[in-house]
Amino acid sequence: MSARLRLAAAVALLALPLASRSAPAQLRTESSVDFRGRRVALEPRSYVRVSLGGARIEGRASPVAGDTVLRIAIDRGPTIDVPTARVDTLWTRHRATGAGAGIGAAVGGLTLAALGVMFVDGLCDAGNCGGEALGFGLVSGMVGAAGGAILGAAAGALNATWRRRTP
Repeated sequence: MSARLRLAAAVALLALPLASRSAPAQLRTESSVDFRGRRVALEPRSYVRVSLGGARIEGRASPVAGDTVLRIAIDRGPTIDVPTARVDTLWTRHRATGAGAGIGAAVGGLTLAALGVMFVDGLCDAGNCGGEALGFGLVSGMVGAAGGAILGAAAGALNATWRRRTP
């Protein structure tokens, strides 16, 4: 495989996650809610955590009554309407899929690249196999990055993170 073909494959593999990230964002429809003069965009049926004085409520939220009331469907419980003026803080839950994929790609790529270079270097008898070792390290690094990204994305999808949306 020529060096140009390997470079083109590497660029295509690196550009694929960026292209797939932008497509789903166009399909989402967001609605915004007014929290003391600050507009906060919420995706439909967002899972939220709301603090009201000393109470904390978690559930699926959707704005109603214009944009000043938040309807929260509590898990295994009733649906309540919360005026946004009473909300102290609003948190939304998200999956850490992208972060997991990035971390997995970095760890997998660097690990397999280093192992690939060491493997070819160890098998080399002539002592001038630097180019072959780097080429094999690049290919094995790309394979490791792809595998690490898949495993990292799967691990990140299992992990929910909370983002604070209002003070």
